[in-house]
Formats: sequence, C-alpha cells, structure tokens
Amino acid sequence: MPLPLKNLPQKKSLKLDGLKLTRIGSNASIMSVKRDDERDIKVALVEYLLVESATRNILASEAPYFFGKRRADLLDIGEHIHAYEIKGKYDRLDKLPDQIASYIKSFDYLTIVTSRNHLDRITDIAPKKVGILEFHEGRFKKRRTSTRIKRKCKAALASVLSRSEVIAALNENCPGLTQNKAALVNELRDIAASTLTESVLQAHFIDHYRSRYRESFKLFMSDKGRKVHVDDLRTLACEVYRLR
Repeated sequence: MPLPLKNLPQKKSLKLDGLKLTRIGSNASIMSVKRDDERDIKVALVEYLLVESATRNILASEAPYFFGKRRADLLDIGEHIHAYEIKGKYDRLDKLPDQIASYIKSFDYLTIVTSRNHLDRITDIAPKKVGILEFHEGRFKKRRTSTRIKRKCKAALASVLSRSEVIAALNENCPGLTQNKAALVNELRDIAASTLTESVLQAHFIDHYRSRYRESFKLFMSDKGRKVHVDDLRTLACEVYRLR
C-alpha cells in the first residue's frame, strides 16, 4: 500500500533503511523501493543457486502453478523441483500461509527466502518441512533446511499441463480414455487427476516445467555476464510456449 508522506517539505528526499526515496509532488511511495528490494534478492538468489547446484539444473522465474492462480518467485528444476518464495524487507506476510499451502500441494521442496526483519515471524508461520534462507547484507544464511514434501494435490499437478501434455499422459497410462476429442482441457485435467497415480502426474508435472523453461535457461546462461543482472531475470521468466 502506498505510504503517504504529507508533511515532507517539497523537493527533498529521505533515507529509508539506507535507500533513497525522492518526494514526488505531495505524495511518495515505497512501492518502487519494494520492487527493487525483491529484485535484488532474486538476483542474489540466482547467483547463489548457480554456485550451490551440484548439477546444472534449470532455473525459472515467475512460473505459473496451482491452477494458474499463483506464480513461483523462482524454481530450481532438476530430478525434483525446489520452489523459492521471496519475502523482502517491505513485503507483508498476511498472505504467506495461503501461499505456502499452494506451494506444498505442488512442489517437492519449498524454501522461504527472507530479510532479517521477517525471520522470527516466518519461522513461526512456516511448517517444519519448509526451508528458511535468510538474506542479510548481501549474504545468505541457511536457517532451516527444507525436507521433501511427499504428498501432493493431484488436481494441482494436473492443472499446469497443456492439452497435448495431458492427452499424452492419459494415452500413455490409460489408453481409450481420451477418445472424446471435443473435451475441454480442464475436463481432461480432471480425468487425469482422478485416474492417474500421483507419481505419474508428478513425472509429467516436472517434465512440463523442464521442457517449458529449458531453452530460456540456455539463453540466460549464454547471455548473462560474469554477474547476473536484474535484466537477466526477464529471460528466466520466458516460457517456450504458452498453455493451450
């Protein structure tokens, strides 16, 4: 929510935890500062994961999931998918419990990346299986290690699959169920969720993200310099194709 600063003198700036915020007319907002804070953490997180990853997994930014209602701040896609939710210094935490509930219905691992001011509250909010990574003064410190989430929501897994992907999954595992070529994609997803096992849906779920972001990650790796720049995040958010 914009922060009104009605009593500031004209043509002045203020310091907000070390960040400069310039007055514009009679009002000023911390929204641009908030966005910069989130982007800085994400850039640092991408650098961190590129170093930490034992193998060259695929990274994806702002990836849609959970019936298209949510976007993951960052995904680390390998044999499993590790999701990262970023909470910067100026973020509110009132929606975090619902966000966590959606994440753990979809992904194998979840870590909350947070600035120091949110650490205590996030430690209380997040279940023990959710990892916590603190970002402070440009460095990361692992406060809690994430553990694998074994049970997912099959409907949530099926919800990300495109029409061609869900038909392929059904034909591969349940031949004859997809003869109705006029069926809507959501109808096919419902059939998949009710007939396929969780492990089968999980495999197609991971393949979906791997195939969708493989080429954009290759482009990211070839285009980035020695250090990841904020503009490189756009490449990580590019999908090869959109849901049909």
